[in-house]
Order: sequence, then structure tokens, then C-alpha cells
Amino acid sequence: DPNGNATYVLAGTAASDGSIVRDSHNSAPALSNDETTLYVVVKSASTEYYGYLLGLDSATLATKYKVFLKDPRGNTNNAGILDDSTASPMVGPDGDVYFGVMGNPFNGSRGFMLHFSGDLAVAKTPGGFGWDNTTAVVPAGMVPSYTGASTYLLFTKYNNYAGSDGDGVNRIAVVDPNATEEDAHSSSNGLPIMREVLTLIGPTVDDENFSPSFPLAVREWCINTAAVNPATNSIFAPSEDGRIYRWNLASNAVTQWVQLGPGIGEPYVPTVIGPDGTVFTLNGGYLWALGGLNGVAVALTSSSPDVRSTVVGQSLTFSAAVANTGPGPIPSGTVTFTDTTYAVAGGKLQRTTTTLASNVPLDGAGHATITTSGLTADKHFITAQYSGSVNFSAGSSSLVQFIHASDSSTMVASTPNPSNVGQPVTFTATVSSVPPGTGVPTGMVTFQRGNSVLAQVPLNASGAASFSTSALPTGSNTITATYASDTIFAASSGSVVHVVQTSGAATITTVSSSSNPSVFSEPVTFTATVTSGGGVPAGTVTFKNGSSTLGTSTLDATGHAGFTTSTLAVGSNSITAVYNGNSNFGGSTSSPLIQTVNNDSTTTSVTSSLNPSNHNQSVTFTATVVVTAPGTAAPTGTVAFKDGNRTLGSRSLNASGQATLSISNLNKGSHSIIAVYGGSGSSLGSTSPVLIQVVN
Repeated sequence: DPNGNATYVLAGTAASDGSIVRDSHNSAPALSNDETTLYVVVKSASTEYYGYLLGLDSATLATKYKVFLKDPRGNTNNAGILDDSTASPMVGPDGDVYFGVMGNPFNGSRGFMLHFSGDLAVAKTPGGFGWDNTTAVVPAGMVPSYTGASTYLLFTKYNNYAGSDGDGVNRIAVVDPNATEEDAHSSSNGLPIMREVLTLIGPTVDDENFSPSFPLAVREWCINTAAVNPATNSIFAPSEDGRIYRWNLASNAVTQWVQLGPGIGEPYVPTVIGPDGTVFTLNGGYLWALGGLNGVAVALTSSSPDVRSTVVGQSLTFSAAVANTGPGPIPSGTVTFTDTTYAVAGGKLQRTTTTLASNVPLDGAGHATITTSGLTADKHFITAQYSGSVNFSAGSSSLVQFIHASDSSTMVASTPNPSNVGQPVTFTATVSSVPPGTGVPTGMVTFQRGNSVLAQVPLNASGAASFSTSALPTGSNTITATYASDTIFAASSGSVVHVVQTSGAATITTVSSSSNPSVFSEPVTFTATVTSGGGVPAGTVTFKNGSSTLGTSTLDATGHAGFTTSTLAVGSNSITAVYNGNSNFGGSTSSPLIQTVNNDSTTTSVTSSLNPSNHNQSVTFTATVVVTAPGTAAPTGTVAFKDGNRTLGSRSLNASGQATLSISNLNKGSHSIIAVYGGSGSSLGSTSPVLIQVVN
């Protein structure tokens, strides 16, 4: 304070945890919007996988809120809070708090962006990347293509590092904190994460990780937090390639870039915008200030700016506009257009610059244009260099033109179509390459009804994405699936008209079991009964265990359908019967039937190949394990052969439920031989009667 007195609180005291001794390095505190709460991160000194996010009273530093940081995949493992991370807490306009952590177990060095209510009491949907950057707020109005309900979006680094389960296609992204998609990475086990609204692949090939295993690897984005400029719909973000880029969210284009340094090894840095629009960032140990030219402004545009849409062979027009930034005449002179691309040769990054057109004269409006269809499938760094004139100094402007190797097509189908009110419907989008392109597209498909996003789903290995819903309104529904593009394939979309019928009598479906509880491998018959005040329903019933389909059966003349299975797992199984409806009857779903499946029982017997036997004579003991009715499966596992309390050996059961042990060192006399079956995940253990083996 002005009198020189300072207030502090020890990290462990603030956390009320003796294992906490310090704050996290490289992590700035954050202040709530009303300035009453200070959010800080504290951790253990002995492990980076033990720590809290705290909310302190900003006046007294008394602890108001705290949350122990967990990996969101099940919330059972402690999250990592790494000292070489650059993640800091960030408070959104609505008071929600965001903080990036490393996954545990390791998930390809992506981590997660955790999301909490302002009092840290409610954990909300996490982001799919976040351990090494601080997210930035993007007003929703900056993205004209966004049609969701959130008032603000988030900008985040979205890397997918080469190695483990990553392909090296590093991105930045704008995500919706209040909508979800399925995390496509195998390590996330289908975790719901914040929905991607836009993503941008890094422009420069990664010569350090480029290989036949990672042919699409690109340099990562060296971002602590990016600069967001709503006035121009732009985000400014530095890359590991030594450049800073302007990502225009309205056109989804990289409309400018500036080379700051050679790249590689630069710090993960913040970028900010000054009151006059100057952009400040760090590179190579220098603070850079980026603004317009004095006297002349050069602007370069593309006829196809969207990073998702352009395909090799497509005709493109590049236009340079040179303007006087003050009073006076329109600039004259010429513009030279160049194209720079990068490739890896001999393990080194090679740069190739080609002149597209030299000394193109400006017209009376200060414009110069060229048209070309010869750009290869690559990321092209296009530069327009203005020559200057007697009255104007030289200047330049640059953009990145993304060219895809292949176009794509998206086909959409719905099943069943038409459907009845409340009946589950599955929509499947299949994205394919357009000849002469080959291969299978990767990435995300967004399903929409009008402007409403219904689901966003990653493509599988076959290029297909599916989701199900029973909430469509009656009548005709046009469902559009939009593929968002990847490095090779351009974006595409398709649609299907799905009809939800208003006709059809209401139905009620119930399901019953022939044996409940049952034992493992016991055949159990489930019977669905479908009734209606409009007569006896006809059609099919789908039997499900949770979300998994067991099978489909046809209703008989009395409105009953049965399905028999012996494959239910041990434990509780939630069985439902879904009547699929037809033109006369509406679909319906039964209440869940909890089918309990217990371990099946077994009996074990043991026999001897020779009894009595002589000393040092080989004897083979055979144990036979039988599952008792009504179980039908062959038992698995091991059998321990014992002589009284002494174990002679253990052997695995074969496909016939038998195990054998040969032995020749039994002492003379009588031996009490038993076989002990240890059981398995599906079968209970059992012990054979005693066999008296006599050795003479």
C-alpha cells in the first residue's frame, strides 16, 4: 500500500493442504470481472500432478473458492500443472474461469482446457487442448458463420503433435464453450469437448518432424495468448516458423503475414493490440511493433480466400490495392506478384520463390490484378510488392493461399425415413474424394437443421460420421452435413430431406425377460409387447443393451416380438425394446429392464492316467471343468493341481475345459490329489473331490 505495507498468503495455507508449497511458474493470476476475486494456481513441490485452482478475496487474500485439478477423462487422475506450460487462468465475460492442464495419462502433449463456474463449484465441458496456452475471448459477432447461442467464443492453440496418437497437423481454433463434440483422439475415449467453430492448419511444413509417417506435419503455433481485434474480425497469432499471421474470421482466411525472425526456438509469447491498432509481440528476444506504412497502404486479396475451399487447378485472381493514406493523388507505379512455397529435401527446409507476374501497372484506381490456375497443392505465401513512385515509398502485402490436392463430396442418408414422432433417427454423412483425387478424408462433419447445429462428429476410418436423434419436429426437415476440410481435401456439404410423420396411432412398448436374474452364457429371451388403441401394430422391434443394438425382430400377429441372446456380460444390463413404427403406428420405446447376469457355476473333477503307480513312474492328472446348466459357455482360466496343501502346478484350460499335469516324482505312499479351478470373470471357481493316488 502507499505506506509500504504488503499482504501475502502462503500457497499451502491458501489451499488448506500441507502438500501445497508453491505457485505454478509462468502462470499469471486472473482477476474476476467485478475485481473481488483473484484466481491463482498452486501446486506441490514434489510432483507436478498435484495442485489447485484457487479463488482468493482480492482485498484480503482469504480463500473463497478452490478446486483440485483433475484430468477430465473420468475425473479420477490428477491433472498435470507443468512449469514449462504458459497456461494462466482466464475469466470469461460471464464470469466462468478457464485454465489449461496436462492430461494424466499423457495424451500426446495436448492436455485439456478446464472450464469452471466463477465459484469453481461446477466443472463444465473442457476444451480439447490447453495445457500450454492461455485462451482468449472472441465475441461471437466476429464469426458471421456462427449460429449458436453463445455470446462469446474462445480462441485456443489446437496442436496435434507428431508422435504417439498425433499426426503433426498443428492448428489454432475458435471453439464454443457451451456446445460439444466428441474428441476425435483415441486417448480421450469419446470425451465430450468444446465444439470447434473454425480451425486453421499451420502454414509451414515441419522439417524436424516431417517423415513418411508424418507427411503432413506443420510448424506449431508459438502462442501464449493471441490478440483478438473485433473491429477487423481478426486474430493475430505468431507461429514457430518466425512469422505472425492475421486470421480473418469473417472470410476464414490468412489475409496477412509478416516475417519477424528465422523461427524455431522462439518463446511461447503473448500478443496484444495497442489503442491505435498497433500489434505488439515478441520474437527472438525483441519486442515487435507492427502497424501500417506511412503514406501508402498496400492490400492484397484473393478471389477464393477461405482456407477450406480451393482445389488445385482452380482459377484464382489476386488483387493488389495501393492507397494513399493521406491527402493527395492516387498512387501510380507497378506491382510484382511472387509465390513462395516450402518443402523438405535432404532433411532440410527448402524455400522456393516464383514470380507470378512482374511489374503489373496500377490502374487509375490504384489496383493491379493477376489470374492464375497453376498453383500446386500446397500453402502458398503470396506477396504483392509495390514498386513505389516519385510521391510514394515502396511497400508490400502478403497472404497465405491454401490449395487442396482434391475436392470432396458429402452424401447424407437418414434411417428410417420417413419416421414417426419421437422415433430415433440415425443420420450418416459419407465424405469421399472426387476423382482424380484418392484417399479417405479426415476431420469433422457438422450436422445442421437450418441454422441449428444438431451434432458435430469426427469422420471414422471409412470417411463416415453418424449421429442419432428423436427430437425432430413433424413435417419435412432438411438436414445438412458440412465437412470442414483437412490438409488434402477441400470442404463440401450435402443434405437430405427427412420426413417426420404426423399420422400413426400412438403405441406403448414393454419388454420382459424369460429369466432374470440369469447366469453368464445362459440363453435369455426378451419379449417386446407393442399395444395401441388403433389396433395391433405391425413392423419391427430393435432390442438394445444401453446404446448397443442386440438385434431386430418382427412383430407377430399379436404384437409380440422376441429376441434370444446368450452373450450378455456379467453385471447389470439395461435392456430396452424400440418399436420402429410404420405408416399406421407411431414408434415407441420401452422403459429400461435391468437384466442381472451372475457368474455361472462350475464343477471340477480330476482323474489319473495310472493308479496305482510305481515310484518315479510318470502319472498324468486330468482336470475337467464343466459349466453347470443353464450356463452354456466353455470355461476359461487355470486349474491348480494340489497334493494335500502342496501345489504341484497350475495349467490353463483348453477349449474343451480340460487341463493336464504330468508328474513322476511323487513319493511312495498315498496322495490326496485335488484340482482347484480359480474361476474367471464369468465363471465361479470350484474344487474337485479328492483322488487317492497310490504310489508303490
